[in-house]
Amino acid sequence: MDPGIRHTKRITFHRTQAFHLTIKINKENSGLKTNEIAKKIKSSFKKLYENSVNLIHFTIEYDHIHLLVEAKNHICLGKAMQSFGISITKKLNFHRRKIGQVYKHRYHQRILKTKTEIKNVINYIFQNGKKHGTNLSKFSQFNSYIHFYQGVIPKSSLLLHQLKNEYLSLLRPPNLFLVNSALQFL
Repeated sequence: MDPGIRHTKRITFHRTQAFHLTIKINKENSGLKTNEIAKKIKSSFKKLYENSVNLIHFTIEYDHIHLLVEAKNHICLGKAMQSFGISITKKLNFHRRKIGQVYKHRYHQRILKTKTEIKNVINYIFQNGKKHGTNLSKFSQFNSYIHFYQGVIPKSSLLLHQLKNEYLSLLRPPNLFLVNSALQFL
């Protein structure tokens, strides 16, 4: 049984910080890896920007979501995650004709303080589908690797070209030097 995340006070911070966030979805609402559900989740990412939180990278898994974000302060992060949670809950409940809780428990946050931590989280996000056996490679419509990828995308891969264009509106370039420098050396 998953005991969840203890309800301890969240850290306070007053300048931009990088975070790895994990959002677990309860069993009744799992099954996020469908195109319809993924579109609803991606549209909910806008709630992060409305509250001054930059989404750098993401992965959507069967029953959880990983995000790499930058937040200006703890108030912005809290409001962004609250808005994001409400948006996802409404969209998933409407889609599945249900009511009630969607999150399994509180989201998990980990502040990232070093370039190595950030590189490890980015690699973890990009490899998560392979870890769970749902992706054969880093390329997937359920993560943001295509946005990061600097190689040549074959012209025959229309889906990858569409995703790259879609993610231009979803993802924001990092503001923190630490995150920028970690991205340069991957």
